[in-house]
Amino acid sequence: MAKPTVKEIRDKIAARKQARKTEKTQKYAKMRLVAAKAPEKLEKHLIRLADKFASSAEGIENLRENLGLVRPAKGAALKVRLAGRQEVRHGIPSDRRREPREDGRRFDRSLSGIERHRTGHRDSRPADGR
Repeated sequence: MAKPTVKEIRDKIAARKQARKTEKTQKYAKMRLVAAKAPEKLEKHLIRLADKFASSAEGIENLRENLGLVRPAKGAALKVRLAGRQEVRHGIPSDRRREPREDGRRFDRSLSGIERHRTGHRDSRPADGR
């Protein structure tokens, strides 16, 4: 199989570009035809579509706020900007923070429980490890 020449490649690119332009022209001609036949119906559908997009945009904005991804505006009060930075810096809400030692103890208890289960060893201690 022979390697295509630069001219052949350019001709293919130009032909594809012209085909896309023709497709686009045909698509818009069809849209204009539909709009001319029933403009009220088309307007109703476009309004409904715009409402759905607005609803989606509002949902996404709420999601951003709930995840803490919204940054205060540059003109916002200093207190607001600092509070936003603290939330980002800490990352975890204060009611969910735990002492690192407590997490380490829980992890150790979990590992020892898994090890006991794996070896079949049971001891008389309660499940909470006290």
